Amino acid sequence: MDVFGVSKYARLGSFDFVGLALYHMFNSNMEVSQKFRDRVKKTKEKIVLDLDMYPIMINLTEVPIEITRYFTEEPTIIVKMPTQDLLHIVEGKSSMIRSFLTGKMKLKRGITKLMKVYNLFSKVL
Repeated sequence: MDVFGVSKYARLGSFDFVGLALYHMFNSNMEVSQKFRDRVKKTKEKIVLDLDMYPIMINLTEVPIEITRYFTEEPTIIVKMPTQDLLHIVEGKSSMIRSFLTGKMKLKRGITKLMKVYNLFSKVL
C-alpha cells in the first residue's frame, strides 16, 4: 500500500477520515487473508453507509474494492446510522447487531443482502 490510498486490494476515492479508516481495515484484512479476499470477490454488493456527516460507498463488486465519499452508482444496500455509532462499532464498544436492535442503525434497502455480507463486515469492524 502507498500513502495515496491505493493498494492491490483496495482503492480510496477520497481522503475523509471515515473512508480512510474503512480503507485501512478492509485492506489490512485482505493483505493477510486469502479467504477474506475470496469472500469479498463473491460479495458483488455496493453498500452505502449513510452517515450523519456524509455518505460513504463501499463498492465490493471487484477487487480492488473502492471506498468513496458520496456515490453516483445505485447501491444494493443502504445502511443509515450516526457516525458516532459507526465509530463505536469500529472501536469494539458496540456491534452491528446491537446498533440495529437499538434502532441506531437502520436499513433502507437490502436487508437480506446485508445478512449476506454481515460476516464479512464482522471481520473488518
